[in-house]
Amino acid sequence: MMDGSYAFFTMEVTLNGRLAEDGNDAEAIEAFEGLLDVKNLKPETDEYMTFEEEVRSVTSQHPFNSTAFPEGNLTGEVPIEAALLYNAVHLYAHALNSSLTIDNSTDGAFVSKYMFNVNFTGIDGDVVIDNSGDRHPNYMLQNIHNGTFQTVAHYFNDNPKYKDINRTIYWPGGSTEPPANGPECGWSSEFCPEGLTTPELAIIIVSSITFVIITCIVALFIYRNRKYEAELRRQVWKINYDDIIFSSHAEHSRRKIGTSYEFSMAKFSSQMNDQGRGLADGSNVSLFSSKAFTKVGRYQGSWVAIKSINKTSVHITREILKDFKELRDLQHTNINQFLGACVEQPICIVYRYCSRGSLQDVLNNDHIKLDYLFKWSFAMDVARGLNHLHSSPIISHGNLCSSNCLVDSRWVCKISDFGLVKLREGAVDNRFSEEAIYAKKLIVAPELLNMATPPLQGTQSGDCYSYGILLQEIFLRDSPYCMVELSAQDIIKLVKACKDPPYRPVVPESSMDSRVIKLMRQCWDAEPDYRPNVASIVKALQQCSHGRKGNLIDNMVDMMEKYTDQLEEMVEERTKQLEEEKKKTDELLYQILPRSVADELKQGKCAEPETFQQVSVFFSDIVGFTRLAAASSPLQVIDLLNNLYTGFDHILEHYDVYKVETIGDAYMVASGLPVRNGNKHAGEICSMALDLLSFVKTFHIAHIPDEHLQLRIGVHTGPVVAGVVGKKMPRYCLFGDTVNYASRMESSGLALRIHVSPECKDVLMKIGTFHLERRGSVQMKGKGTIETFFLLGRDGFNKELPSLSTAAPLEAHEFK
Repeated sequence: MMDGSYAFFTMEVTLNGRLAEDGNDAEAIEAFEGLLDVKNLKPETDEYMTFEEEVRSVTSQHPFNSTAFPEGNLTGEVPIEAALLYNAVHLYAHALNSSLTIDNSTDGAFVSKYMFNVNFTGIDGDVVIDNSGDRHPNYMLQNIHNGTFQTVAHYFNDNPKYKDINRTIYWPGGSTEPPANGPECGWSSEFCPEGLTTPELAIIIVSSITFVIITCIVALFIYRNRKYEAELRRQVWKINYDDIIFSSHAEHSRRKIGTSYEFSMAKFSSQMNDQGRGLADGSNVSLFSSKAFTKVGRYQGSWVAIKSINKTSVHITREILKDFKELRDLQHTNINQFLGACVEQPICIVYRYCSRGSLQDVLNNDHIKLDYLFKWSFAMDVARGLNHLHSSPIISHGNLCSSNCLVDSRWVCKISDFGLVKLREGAVDNRFSEEAIYAKKLIVAPELLNMATPPLQGTQSGDCYSYGILLQEIFLRDSPYCMVELSAQDIIKLVKACKDPPYRPVVPESSMDSRVIKLMRQCWDAEPDYRPNVASIVKALQQCSHGRKGNLIDNMVDMMEKYTDQLEEMVEERTKQLEEEKKKTDELLYQILPRSVADELKQGKCAEPETFQQVSVFFSDIVGFTRLAAASSPLQVIDLLNNLYTGFDHILEHYDVYKVETIGDAYMVASGLPVRNGNKHAGEICSMALDLLSFVKTFHIAHIPDEHLQLRIGVHTGPVVAGVVGKKMPRYCLFGDTVNYASRMESSGLALRIHVSPECKDVLMKIGTFHLERRGSVQMKGKGTIETFFLLGRDGFNKELPSLSTAAPLEAHEFK
């Protein structure tokens, strides 16, 4: 098999250790020549080569002490598994970050779900993890030539095709052309049969064609049957209830989407309240209670409506699986899309959410003006959706009413809440009062009312009857039988009686188009066989369009023009509210970051670090704070610091300074940045320091009234670098020796004194209005012996400063 007639393909083969040392090494080496091996792709980029160098270097050192790459040997081959381990840690870190950010949890169940459907750039290229948690790797095809591997092709997961990299492939035997796909006559000489006569050849051809056709038909039947069974087993309809996100917005956006017939006519509700009927007792829900409305949530990025099924458990049978598949396959403009169901507690059905609620909501909303075309469009939408439903495997609706017809954001009416008969069997709905239950039956055909156990899926003739009642609701814009002063229970008794003439709504001839009234009466005919089918209803409605095609968008534009002034006022009012909220947000942002820096970040710019040649930095500390904190509760300590530094913050508003941060009892302020102010920075900081000392004299500790706070202050002037650090909770931070110097000035100072460095003193002397006292030489860490000063006051500063006689002595443990 080494003469060039065969080609050999392997996966992840290495050359090291392949020789058995049995005296046949030459033949073994020759056999490997021309081998084609598929491996995980090892990039040839500078970044990956740097990664390999780090692996060789680090693994040979403590604590790994690997002998694979001894010290100094930085040329050995690094297995691709090193990159895979690197990517695995990267993936876990990504999932952990997502879990902490979204679920605030490190629990494995939460972390693991963020490892699916993930794309990121790994050390060896793009890493794609599918919804099953499997990686779609990149591969390379290597060819052995002269005892070494050469990469000849790539395969990338983002473009799954063989990608030649223009390198010659050497096949076994040294040829550059691949061997034949098989022997010329086939492996069993099947391609070189003996000669046949023409009749024999014709018989073979006809037989073959017949066999192929029959085989294709059988195969197609088997394929379609298996595909159908596979779709049933896949259970793509199944939804995990925990994957549905319920938020405050979703609760606020609850709509009256048809889970039941929320009958809400003005006359009928008034009559029920007057007679004391139709109201739920302690165990029921009123007809008008919000508990009867469908929940709204988000699933896979879309708003959905969730209808609960009041059952303790569901046994998934083949019939239920078929129902789910039929609903999932049902697609029509006027049918609300079924997304899936939760078959574990809580049991519920999930539909696409229609933002304008039910048709009943729209009809009962007096603020929405509906002309004839609008009503006709709704009636046509329902008829088209019902026509498609009747021609589908669902066959019939069974509960067609205005609360089960939903209106989406484009004012398209869609029918909903049908099918799933087996799932609904045994469900108990005890939310409504007796009168409300009878009100739901006002749309039911008389033949179904007279049945002891009517079918849950209803009948097509029964749907046509319900459609006739729905036409009365749409065109009169009122509830069924709104023209009579009877309870729902009494109306049902009259309908069930099937007298001649039958009891039906009385529609005035002048209230609507006579052709619509005729269609309505045909739909609620007492004899089911005399009622028109839905296809006939659609044709009849097309003749009632008053010569128009029902362009609802044009009608909507006309309606919008009528309310232009009102909308402009509303937009203006909302714009003012938005501007006020923006001002509040900006004010809060300016308290966190300097205004100039915050404005750059708001514009999407990156705030670059900036060098300031001369600024003054202020540090203060509370003397004896450790002792004070030990004698106080944590809440008292927080209350103390909040009161103290709130007072400090008010004082800072009167000076050209910027508060950098507070850490515990430490308070840091700077002047001369982010806006430069010449030599004013030292004067502003020192004037502020005098003001803070004066404030401390009158400050009282709430829980220790006899205790007086003593502040220790240090000031230094010099260059700093300032910039924004971080993207989440960003901080404007100062860096440089000036910051350390100012901190040491504070820690080496005295209580109730302002300790000034010689650099700051020189700037104050140029200003000329400050009074300083020489302290003497101070040994300072990292600076040696420094001649420092105390600030005593300033011309024009008349506020009373604390008495130095009460100052606490400098203790060793108070140094920083």
